[in-house]
Amino acid sequence: TATTEIYTLSLHDALPILENFTVANAATTASVVISPQSDLGNLIIAQARVFPAGNIEVKFYNPTGIAVDPGNMNFYITVIE
Repeated sequence: TATTEIYTLSLHDALPILENFTVANAATTASVVISPQSDLGNLIIAQARVFPAGNIEVKFYNPTGIAVDPGNMNFYITVIE
């Protein structure tokens, strides 16, 4: 089964950074797909996983070393079990 949630996030901090999103009943054995609403510029979504159960942990990375602020945007998260 697939569950899709939409979240708004502001990425102003130094990267890499871990952000957490709640998705009820997501199991640690599930696959996670995350897609931003807008272009991230030079930012990279390095990984997304369920950890712990019911929580999606997403790592964002900035390989440029230059401050990047893509502004507030929605992220579409799908959990596939």
